Parts: sequence; C-alpha cells; structure tokens
Amino acid sequence: MRLRLRIASICGLLGVSLLAMVALAQDDNTPIALEPSTVSGIIDNDNVTDRYSFTATAGQTVTIRMEADSTVNSALDAQLFLFDANDQPLSEDDDSAGNRNAEIVFTPETSGTFIIEATRFRQNVGTTSGAYTLTLVITDVDTTIDDAVLNQPPPFTVEFTEMAVGGSRINSLAETDSLEYIAVGVRQGDFLRIELNTDDTLDASIRLLARINQTLSVVSQTVESTPTNDVIFATIAQTGWYLIEIERESGAGNYTLRPNVVSDTLLSAETPTEADFTRDTDTLFFVFNATINERVDVNLSVNDNANIQPQLTILDLSQTQLEQRSSRGSQARVSLTAPRSAPYIVRVDSLSNGTGTVQLQLRRIPADITKLTIRPAEYNEDYLGFISDDNPIDYYRFSGSAGELVTVQMATVGASNPLDPYVILADAELDELIFNDNVSASRTARIAQFSLPADGDYFILATRAGLSRGMTAGAYEMEITVGEIKLEAGDLTATLTWEGSADLNLFVRTESNFIISWANPAEPDGGQLQIDSNTGCETPTAQPIEHIYWNELPAQGDYTVWVWYQNDCGSAQPTDFTLTLAYQDENIFTASSSTQADLTLNPDERFEAGIRVTNAGASVVNRGTVSTPSEQQTASQGGDTLIVYGDTIAGSISDTVFARFYQFEGNEGDTVTITVERQTGDLDPIVVLRDAFDTNLAINDDISTDNRNSQITYTLPADGRYVISVTRFGVRDGTTTGSFNLTVQQTITESE
Repeated sequence: MRLRLRIASICGLLGVSLLAMVALAQDDNTPIALEPSTVSGIIDNDNVTDRYSFTATAGQTVTIRMEADSTVNSALDAQLFLFDANDQPLSEDDDSAGNRNAEIVFTPETSGTFIIEATRFRQNVGTTSGAYTLTLVITDVDTTIDDAVLNQPPPFTVEFTEMAVGGSRINSLAETDSLEYIAVGVRQGDFLRIELNTDDTLDASIRLLARINQTLSVVSQTVESTPTNDVIFATIAQTGWYLIEIERESGAGNYTLRPNVVSDTLLSAETPTEADFTRDTDTLFFVFNATINERVDVNLSVNDNANIQPQLTILDLSQTQLEQRSSRGSQARVSLTAPRSAPYIVRVDSLSNGTGTVQLQLRRIPADITKLTIRPAEYNEDYLGFISDDNPIDYYRFSGSAGELVTVQMATVGASNPLDPYVILADAELDELIFNDNVSASRTARIAQFSLPADGDYFILATRAGLSRGMTAGAYEMEITVGEIKLEAGDLTATLTWEGSADLNLFVRTESNFIISWANPAEPDGGQLQIDSNTGCETPTAQPIEHIYWNELPAQGDYTVWVWYQNDCGSAQPTDFTLTLAYQDENIFTASSSTQADLTLNPDERFEAGIRVTNAGASVVNRGTVSTPSEQQTASQGGDTLIVYGDTIAGSISDTVFARFYQFEGNEGDTVTITVERQTGDLDPIVVLRDAFDTNLAINDDISTDNRNSQITYTLPADGRYVISVTRFGVRDGTTTGSFNLTVQQTITESE
C-alpha cells in the first residue's frame, strides 16, 4: 500500500505570515522552466528572488532542495516557497535541510505546473546573500530502499550475467549448453515484457525466475511462442533481482534477448489516450485502477487510414485474462465488473499487423455501495457466514479510530469444509488497505494488528481465494478484535518481537525433533503457535510478534529455539529483535538487541538458543549463536511451501538441495493426484506423501518404465495437513539435477 503525503500551506516563520511573504515575493520575474536537475544562482539585494517552473504528475514525489554553495563559502540563509500555477501557496521551508538550507518534499494531488521561489530568509528585509544550488528531483515512488536493493544482484545459486532492462543481449548457445541465466533488477509494479529471438538453427525458450526462500520459482507467463520467437510477461510483485532463464531445446545458434518495462500509461476517464502501432510494435499495454463491483468500459477507436483490426483484453496483475473482445471495424469495446479493488492491465493487439494510431477512452460506473447487503460489525465479536457461488463475498462495516490495532481472522467451520478463506480490509470507499489469503501454512486468513490510518468507517470483505471467480465454498467464522493481541500463558513460552516490515520467524524444535513454526503451528504434545507476523511478507502488522506456548508441562528433553530472518520484504537491513523464554511464569532467558549492541540479524541468518527441561525445571544450555543455514537446512527446516488443489509450483533439485518440501490441507475422503514432471536437466524425481507427523503414506519413483516423472494418487484418511517431499533417485547420494513442476489435483468422482 502506498501512502500519499498531502502538504497544506504552512503558516509563518518568526511572526511573518506566509501570505505576507507571498505579497513581498510577487514581482515581474518570468519563471525559468526547470527539468529535474541541479542549477545555480545568486541571491543578493539586487536579486532577492529567482523563480522556476516545473511540471509534475499526481502521485509523484517532488523534492526541492536549496543549498548555500559551500564551494564559495556562501553565507546565504536559503528559503523556499512553492506555488501552484495560479500562484496559490502550497508549501514553504527555511531550515529543515540543515545548515540554514531549505527543502520541500510534497506529492501533488493533481497534475500540472508548479512554481518555485528561491530566496533568502525574510526575503526583501533579509540581510544574507550568496550563491546557491537548487536541485529538483521527481520520482514516481520512494526509491531509497529500492536503490539499495538494486545496487547489486544477490548470490543466486546459479552462474549468471547481469543485464540492464531496456537493453539487448546478443549471444549464442552451443549444443553443449543447456541453460543460461541473465539477472535483471526491476521495481515493484513494473510490467515486464521479455522477448527472445533466435536464428533458424536454434530452438530455445525463456522463463523469469524469482528467488523465494532460496528457491528459484517461475513468475512469468508465456503469451507468444514460435520456433524462433518467445515472449513472456511478468508483473513484478517486489523490487529486486530476477533471473531470465534461457533454455536450449534443440540445435545451436545465436539469440537476441530484450527485456523491457512496457507502457505504464494510466487510462483516464477524463481524457482519451492515443498510442501508435508501428511495424515493430503490434501490442500495446495500459493500466487503470478500479474499485470492486465498479463497471468499467474500455472503448477503442481506430484513426482514419489505419489498417488495424483491434483486439482488447483486460487482465489482472497476475496476467489472468478476465475479458476479451475483438472487432473487424474501427471500433472495439471491452467491459469488466471489477472483481476487486486493484489495478488492471489492458492489452491491445493489432490482429492485422497494421500500423496507425488508436484512441482509448475509459468509461466507469461506480459501484453503488448503498445497494450492497452490508452487515454491521463491532470489535471483539464473532460472526458466522457461508460463502458460495451465489454469495462469494460478505460485506461487514465497522467504525474505527486512527491508530487502533485491528485483527481480523476468518477460518472454516466444520469438518470436510473445502472453503479457502480470503479476507480484505478496505476503507469507506472500498479501496483495499490490506488483505490475506493463507496465514502461516493454513487456509485460515488473518490480518494481524493493522494500524488504522484515520477515523471513520471501514469494510471487511469475507470471501474466498479467487473472490467471485473462486471455486471453493463453505461455512466460516470471522473474529474482529482491537488492540494488542493478548498472548496465551503457558508452562513454557517463547516470544519474539522486532521492529519493521522484515519477515522474522520463531521456531522451536522439540525434544522429539518436531519443529513448531508458521509452517507447523501445532505438535502432538501440546506446543502450538498463537500468532505470527509478516510471514511471507503477506501479513504485515504495526507491532510484529510471534508466540509459541505449551498449556501443560512439556516433555522432558532439549529444546532448540531459532529466530530466523527469512524474508527482507524489500528492505535488506539488519534487524533488531528480542527473544524471551519463560518456564512456569519465570523468565529463564532473554536475548535482546536493546541490551546487546551486536545482536542483529541479516537476511537468511538465524539466531539459535537452547534450553533443557527436566523434573527440576528448565535451564539454558545455549545462550545463543548467529549462523547462516545451508541451502538444504533452509529447505528442510525453514518451513514447507504451501500448495493448494489445482496449483502448479516450480522447484529445482541440485547437489546442494537434494530435497524440497511442500504442504497442503485436505479433507477425509479427498482423492489427490500429485505429479512431479522434470522441466530441465537430467533430473530423476521421486515424490513422497506424508501426514502432518512425517509418517510416509505413499511414494513413487517412475510413472512407468519409459517415464521417469513421478506421480501418486491417494485417498486421504483424515482432515488435516499433509506434506509432499520431492527429491531424486539416490537422494543425498544421487547425481541427477534439474528443475521440476509439482502439481496437486483433487480427483472428483462422478458421485461428487
């Protein structure tokens, strides 16, 4: 969620009002047009004010800095004023940049021209003089964190070549080559188009991979593929480095790779947008924002003398096609009732490969909130409902105050309930603030301790994964609470707190070698996870906290406790934390960055402590060390990847990671088919199905004598969590490597 800063006019400094200063500053100076750059000038008694003009778009961040020129020992006490095109005051500053320099940072609510007045403190009645530099910076987003992330690629597990987006790479693949990787740095929200062209002697394909928990996962979708041309698209969910994988299918020869951020033109309902098809451009992309249930029409007209047969397609940010229309005439229109409040992509194709200009106009009919069936809601209450195809969303409305910490949890009710809950918190206009699908490794949806941004009404949308287009149905219970979550007491407790948006996770490995964590929230002997924050960067909270507790005395033995920095969530900075262990209400161990200056964690590091439980009580056996787990430790101990029915997930097996683990929730009587298909390399996969306590239920090596892929079909014996292990023939001692696709399907019988 991006917050916009609205700057109101600031009243006077040292008793001089802004309006009085404005009156003094008005003169006949014509503003000098200024692009983002640094310029120089001199302020003295003969030249009290310099005026500059610039243009900015609504939502951009504008930073204006005026500094006394230190290279000539300037004594100027700089002061800045900012006005709109009608000379109405917007902001001013004297000393906020330090050393008597001035700085204004603001975000325009509307696009237009703005005027800067660079002057000195008290302008005409001031006494300081000297040279200055004026710097104008305009950015679409706050890139401070992004720039740090994009400074250099991370240590991917494969060799790669770095490349800039917007350029092209010409290279060749020999018959001895199988895979090549290219690293590109891109920003959150970028819509990336990657094209691979090969000569007639080489057949190759491309994919875009993201590094998620040290695993390379596919995040792209192929939309065009011919023997000599592959085009893929991807919407970038998080700023960072991604790998373009080029795989040689057959032959050898040259290729040209072109990754580009495609058009980010925002369609407007106020003014039409024009764009050109050329011989080199037969697809155009645009973006618009819509609110849930809003009716949106995209109208396209072809200008005279243009040989274009248009096709309009609306996609969501995952490139799922929602609507499509084509026309043989000069007009085309596609309509959509927005399934949720979000940005959408409009793709325009020229089916005739013609050239010319097209014009797009957005028409929108806002949703009438008064026609929705809305249930009033209050804090600290529980609500029951039922989600189905006829009723995919229940709307709740409550009143809240700025700064209140709100927790919303939606869980299934009853046995053999297939519902996959999904919860959205929205403002009074139904614009989304935050959402959650699966908390930890369960189907339960939870928004934890979200800080409300303002006083007023808020909506909770209790729905299902996929919303109106989803497939699951069932009863649910929703709980709404306010304030800090009250932690459960217990005979043994472990509590982790930290600051910021990073994803730190708490793990306890019990005396029986069972690991309690976000991925395994409960163990047979009574230990359970109460709350987890920021897991997978999907459940952010104002006060991150994780808590594991035992209601009764835990079994005797050694317990290992980890604090694991598993995801940086866009800010790869060292993170302070506090870990507290208590036994029968007595604090037996605390590790805290507030008292140990060197106790911080970097991404992928974990802190490890240990205690021993005996008849006499509990004692500390390891006061804590920081280490970086191996890739296989991360895959085996760091939590299983969640997969649901119908999903396909990409993974890879190598000599450093010879086994990967996934989990899903199923119901008694579900017949599931689990398939592992090799995608690259010489991988000979093996798939194993286990229950929640790691008891093997089924195993398969080869589907048949001539097919080394693996597949299991199995009827689940009970409701609950199941684990899938994907490894290779020979496991640790095996020699085959490569990537694979894992698919889990529920087999529906005719009686169902």
